[in-house]
Amino acid sequence: MRIGFLATEIDKGGAARAMQRSMAAMVLLGHEVVLIALSREGASNGPVVHVADNTPAQVAAKSDLAHWFYNGVYAGKNRNALSNTLFWVPSVGYELVNLMRQLDLDVINIHWTSYFLSVDGLSDILRLPVPVVFTLHDMAHLTGGCHYSAGCMKFTTDCSPCQQLRWDPLRVPGHVRAQKQVVYAETKPWAIAPSHWLLSEAKASGLFDPARLRYVSNGLDLETFKPVDRIAARAQLGIDDDALVIMFGAFDNVEQRKGFDLLLRSVSALMKREPFRALGQQGKIVVVGFGSNLPVIDIPGVTVKSTGYISEDDELALAYSACDVVALPSRQDNQPNVMIEALACGTPVVAFAIGGALDMIENKRNGALAPAFDTEAFADGLADVLLDAAAGGSMRAKARKSAEDMVSLYDHGIALADVMGEAVVAQRGRSQGGLCRANKVALPEAVQFQTLSRANFFGGALDRLTASALRALR
Repeated sequence: MRIGFLATEIDKGGAARAMQRSMAAMVLLGHEVVLIALSREGASNGPVVHVADNTPAQVAAKSDLAHWFYNGVYAGKNRNALSNTLFWVPSVGYELVNLMRQLDLDVINIHWTSYFLSVDGLSDILRLPVPVVFTLHDMAHLTGGCHYSAGCMKFTTDCSPCQQLRWDPLRVPGHVRAQKQVVYAETKPWAIAPSHWLLSEAKASGLFDPARLRYVSNGLDLETFKPVDRIAARAQLGIDDDALVIMFGAFDNVEQRKGFDLLLRSVSALMKREPFRALGQQGKIVVVGFGSNLPVIDIPGVTVKSTGYISEDDELALAYSACDVVALPSRQDNQPNVMIEALACGTPVVAFAIGGALDMIENKRNGALAPAFDTEAFADGLADVLLDAAAGGSMRAKARKSAEDMVSLYDHGIALADVMGEAVVAQRGRSQGGLCRANKVALPEAVQFQTLSRANFFGGALDRLTASALRALR
């Protein structure tokens, strides 16, 4: 198959990194891949089509104004305290239909596309005579704009009024969801969820045909993410051999969903207990923080080391291997890369019993699961894993084994190819065009090349809303 991957970023952020691993898995199995991306920076496991913008000035002005209004004012400056996770109204995007035709694809695999595709642009792609498979990295393709619902269930009905906005007089998320509902019903795309939790949310949304939803765990290169000698890893990070080390981090640590405040409470509870209080007084309790915007950790007895954002996989593997436990206190999460990467490096994980952690973590085998948001129970889990590490680390081999059993790149590729194959066979019943033909148009030899595109923006009801909003601003 020739598979077109569609995403905003090439390799920045968790969704893009997971996508690159899917691309690598498909190449491993002999398939041909090409990435259509908005970003111009990053390394890819296949050729990249960079979408350039040649939007006519008049259209660009309207597009810029619509984007400013919906994402700068209506959503961006109108959030309430429920969540600070990205909320993006797909008011402006790129028209990619002609490009998709030129690439002569067998399957289109849509990943994280905020800032890239409008609802209209997505609709045009879904109406091509080529099967489309979404890979759901978060809830954005299920909702009217939020990337995670923060517990709100309105995405299952109408997203109106939006619970993450202070006010929603135009019912914008509701209109977005309604447009998605129409186009999904007409085109019946497939969707893959890397966790059973997100699979259930996709079913509950009512947007996808349940018969076309599949669970496929993300994949990982287990030759890159593997245990590194712990003493050597600690020497490189400047950590004592006999310290007990907790690791925590996220792409953006100030995102409420990632639970930094819950981590602080959990570690504070841990440090009131023996032997951890005494070890802290000796400087033997270390928290390694990675990622952007790491807040201050000021807990008596805890030594903090911040690595900043780590972009290289081998450096990540080194950091995981140096630690005794990875703490994952997320309030809502799919299948975090941090979790599967840590397990692959033989580092147990402690998490709340939510989301993708339920698929991977087993108490006292490869980590611990605490009841949702119970920080004392989370501290119990940390204590169990740290004491196991002090006694020789029996969980480490089990952590590695769980990754080998569940997230190997080869197994991921097989499962992904199976779903795409199903999509191709189903599409043959609707159209004979563009499906796995032997004589295909050759892809450019260059790793990167450009295509021209133009911006598009809301049509139908939301275009009328735009017009009304612009009149109100005059």
